[in-house]
Amino acid sequence: MNSHFFKAILIGSIIHVVAVPVRGETAWSRVSPPGAGFSVEAPGTAQPDADSGQYTYSSGFWSLSVKLLAVHPGTRALVERRDRKALVRCLESMRDTMAGAVTAEWSGSSSGDIDGYPSLRFSIKTAEIEGEDLLVLTGEHLYLVMTVGPRGTRKDDAKRFLRSFRLLATDGLPVSDSRAADAASTNPVATTLAGPMFTATRLIIEERTNRRIEGLLQAAPPAARLGTRWNPSTQAWQDAPTSITGRIAQLVDAYGKSGNVVRALESELEQLTPESRAALAASLHGPAGPAIVRQLARSQFVLMMMTDDPDGPRAGEPAWREKLKALQTLFDQRIGSALPSADGSDRTAVDAFFSDSSADALRLCSVVIGRATRELEDAINLMMFDNGDAIGREIETVIAGVK
Repeated sequence: MNSHFFKAILIGSIIHVVAVPVRGETAWSRVSPPGAGFSVEAPGTAQPDADSGQYTYSSGFWSLSVKLLAVHPGTRALVERRDRKALVRCLESMRDTMAGAVTAEWSGSSSGDIDGYPSLRFSIKTAEIEGEDLLVLTGEHLYLVMTVGPRGTRKDDAKRFLRSFRLLATDGLPVSDSRAADAASTNPVATTLAGPMFTATRLIIEERTNRRIEGLLQAAPPAARLGTRWNPSTQAWQDAPTSITGRIAQLVDAYGKSGNVVRALESELEQLTPESRAALAASLHGPAGPAIVRQLARSQFVLMMMTDDPDGPRAGEPAWREKLKALQTLFDQRIGSALPSADGSDRTAVDAFFSDSSADALRLCSVVIGRATRELEDAINLMMFDNGDAIGREIETVIAGVK
């Protein structure tokens, strides 16, 4: 990338953020600017700058902003090849440029993944201001998620803004998940379902491993001295898992490219009668097909997450209904437009499918997602066993920096 070009843009971006007037709006909601490819929880109403591709919000004395920059073709090639080391170096170079543009110091830098794409989170600080920033690279955009406020003021809203940032697919599935369908050849149903089924599997893996990682962090022996200061709201806690999540993301990406999902779908489709296969293909490739596919993926995600806790609320109880609704909302927020959402126009056809014709599709998706989840969890368990000492040292290093 041309560092001089990016330096000029980043100087303008940071000045724009600092100059945004403070507003008193406090109501937060999840927003998804049309065509921008992201969603984020933000207060009030955005002040979009269409010419610069920037969306700015304010909370108290803090300015919260997302800026989009087109990526260089060379960087796009690195994203498509999943060259993680090279991409992290690119992000680190951008971090240095941002800090240098305003003569700031950076600290707490950690790489990770946002919805399957490489990211870098760090803090910047000058004598007057400080900020929490996140850089995310996709094949289309560099997202600069920036927060700036007076030094020494509370950063709770800035952290919430950064934690809530999610990518949305503007042209179908994310690169990482669409590759699950690359191996599809002659079976149109397998081609249609492979990407969405892998997308749901990825989300299941992320949610399950997040809980597991929280347990590891809580039980880390060096954290005992910190007492209640060691909790999920601290920056160090949020930085500590990157050594694990980065490894897991690589495993998941590799699985997505392996063709396992497609082969599992083709195998299960062979178990159906020709009439059932034809009926399923007609439904999935009809006008309501995208909405049906999304609901299939959503239902399997919710089912697998609901059954994770054998001691949880019983079906039909108020707490069970609340959990069901929360998981449906989580799916919608995390998946975004990676799977087409229903606008209500196909409601009758979707309802008819799930009332009369969904048995084969639900069984098919349940088997494929269940198998993919088990295989990935086996690989993750092996990775964590093989890398346990290194992961432990990396977590201990982060904890040691907490004063």
